[in-house]
Amino acid sequence: MNQSQTKVSKSILESYLPADNYVVINEDDKALHPVYIKLPEPPPLHTIDGYGLVAADQKFVRQVMPHRLTELQNTFETIDEIWNELEENASEYQSEIKWIKLQWYRRLNGYWCFINGKPTYFVGWNYVYLNFWNFLDGGSPEFRDRHRKFFIGLFYAYKCTEVPEYEDDNLIIKYRNIEVNGETIKVPATKDIGSRVLFGATYPKGRRDGATNMCLCAQYCETTIKQGVISGIISMTGPAAKDHFDEILKPGWQGMPFFFKPIHDGFDNPEDAIKFFSPKKKTNKAQKQLRSKMSYSQTAQSTGYDRSKIFFLLADEGGKSVETNVDSRHQILKNCVSQGNGSVIGGFMMYPSTVGEMKAKGGGAYFALCQKSHWERRNKIGQTTSGLMNIFFKSQEGLEGFVDPYGNSVIDTPTVEQVRIAKKEKNWEDKYKYAVLGMGSKQYLEERRKSFLEAKDMDGYNEEVRLFPQNFSEAFRTEDGDAGFNTVKLNDRIDELKFTFKNLVRKGNFEWKDKTIDGEVIWVDDEKGRWYLSKMLSENERNLKYSDTIFKDGEYKTMWFPINPKFTSSADPFKYNKTKGKRMSDGGGAVFWDFDKTIDGDKDIKYWQSHRLVCTYRNRPADLNDYCEDMLMMTVFFGAMMYPEINVAAVWKHFDDRGYGGFLKYDIDHKTNNYSNTPGFNSLEKSKQDLFNSARDYIEKHAHREVHLDYLVECKDIIGLEDMTNWDLFTAGSGAIMGSKSNHSKIIAINTEKIDIGEYVQQRTYN
Repeated sequence: MNQSQTKVSKSILESYLPADNYVVINEDDKALHPVYIKLPEPPPLHTIDGYGLVAADQKFVRQVMPHRLTELQNTFETIDEIWNELEENASEYQSEIKWIKLQWYRRLNGYWCFINGKPTYFVGWNYVYLNFWNFLDGGSPEFRDRHRKFFIGLFYAYKCTEVPEYEDDNLIIKYRNIEVNGETIKVPATKDIGSRVLFGATYPKGRRDGATNMCLCAQYCETTIKQGVISGIISMTGPAAKDHFDEILKPGWQGMPFFFKPIHDGFDNPEDAIKFFSPKKKTNKAQKQLRSKMSYSQTAQSTGYDRSKIFFLLADEGGKSVETNVDSRHQILKNCVSQGNGSVIGGFMMYPSTVGEMKAKGGGAYFALCQKSHWERRNKIGQTTSGLMNIFFKSQEGLEGFVDPYGNSVIDTPTVEQVRIAKKEKNWEDKYKYAVLGMGSKQYLEERRKSFLEAKDMDGYNEEVRLFPQNFSEAFRTEDGDAGFNTVKLNDRIDELKFTFKNLVRKGNFEWKDKTIDGEVIWVDDEKGRWYLSKMLSENERNLKYSDTIFKDGEYKTMWFPINPKFTSSADPFKYNKTKGKRMSDGGGAVFWDFDKTIDGDKDIKYWQSHRLVCTYRNRPADLNDYCEDMLMMTVFFGAMMYPEINVAAVWKHFDDRGYGGFLKYDIDHKTNNYSNTPGFNSLEKSKQDLFNSARDYIEKHAHREVHLDYLVECKDIIGLEDMTNWDLFTAGSGAIMGSKSNHSKIIAINTEKIDIGEYVQQRTYN
């Protein structure tokens, strides 16, 4: 009720709050940069719906069509007949026509109303959705503030012409201070370049969020005001797209009031497309045709649309598509909504999805697409790599049963007042679970997760996390293997690292400086490199080696040794067999930083700097010798002791043949003080279980500090001892961890044959 002509008491006016000047999406998430969306200035307060009411009585109220318009809609068979009646008797329908114009104004320009004392802004899509969209079962949407923010984020992506400002050519973002809803915040400085820079948005989400309905309502709003355009639906399968067309789009269109329904071809229950053309028998109305249509793709492949110019495209459930790689498909489809290889963007793409299991159910490709869609990571033409931007909300926002009568999420423990207001509503026990349980959505979701952990149902736990994610990374959680590792700790750390990994490591290669073999090994940054490196050594820390002459095989030979090694490396040479995934196995490599008492001796374990992986490698060079040389350069750079897997003895032999036998690490029996006959370990023997035990202990105590995501993911995915051949880095990484505990400490020995090395090797003690 607008009370512009009524005097409003001072106490009521003083209880009103200022309108927000920004909506923030992707807020408080380590993997995402928050996006600050400027809202329009509110109109004069007395013109806003709900003005004059006590704040507690201000709720979103669905519009009611004037009775006389309802009568017209029920009386006449066609929309043409209704409009003819209004045009011929305009003087009699002045108030009704004014109401129709108001609906169109709000659809095109947005809407303001008071919600519990605060002027609140809705984009036009959201206004149409709440007031006029209909579900298959005849129901209609309820107001959720989370949905309001989603629509604002989606509309922002559609209209976005702003790009971050940078300090220099390295694309370092400038920041500035602004007032955001009454608080001073440092945000990226942006500039308006005057043309659109985004093709659309991704939206990884929890279950039953309503995103498909919201996106199709937005698509309908834009398609039905544009002439000669094609909008469509593509999903994880053709039948799924058909279901969205039949069960969501058609009911939404069919239930629209006549003034939001353009002339169509006369088919009220179309099979494959809603066509906004005049019926053939009404050719005299051709000038009023939109000549636009809304359809669906009968396949998940790009072939459904790749030859068309598309205006609005809902690419639904991309995170569960197994018929196609949605990341690759997007590279084709984005050219359907643009011209000039993306230089001119005319259409829009929406990618809402719950995420299927990363490997088996399509989640991996959707994850790759989202990785390329971070708002702040732009190229020099202002676009993200994918041309999309990520939108994400925690599942605790808008969770069914935890939304109060004002549409706000009840996340923390509800207050006495929140419970009191809920209990005044009809059927409150069914609708407001927070009032029944006395807990907010955050605790509710935590309790759900806890029940799976207590039942030791890790598959159920991971599914619960992925379907109701509390941060962006959790939406992409994978299934666990069955190796008995602490997957809670693994998952938590993997989720933390998914979107920060590249900031914590460098990718590149080790090379002999100036190609001088046996000289100095250097590191070269390369985005296509073979290694991930998380600890760069200073010049006086790397290449610490010396040569000595030893007596072996009846002659004196020169051999290289490391100086005071602080690292243990390991290697798992590739075999020429195929893994269960039908790929040829790779070679794995890793370097572990042994525990350093001088740095971490008195520290709490969670603050240790040492005792972690610092380098990982997974690659398959064309030649096995090239792989072995890679392992040698890696080991020499760190001055490490190599503790190789010797089921394939290539690395061991390569070190010996190249004169680096002094870098090989042999176990010593602590009872007999005798060296083993071979360096490293053999994963075909008892040491396989020792390897798993070492990995298990490391994960339990140190997973929270590990930064090598590639190793942690293999620990998570491996099924058990029999599955080791499928996880090339797991063996090398765990071998380095196990080797760091070897009794070889402070003793250097070499061996090339199964003999007593004590006869040949001079034992050396470090200074």
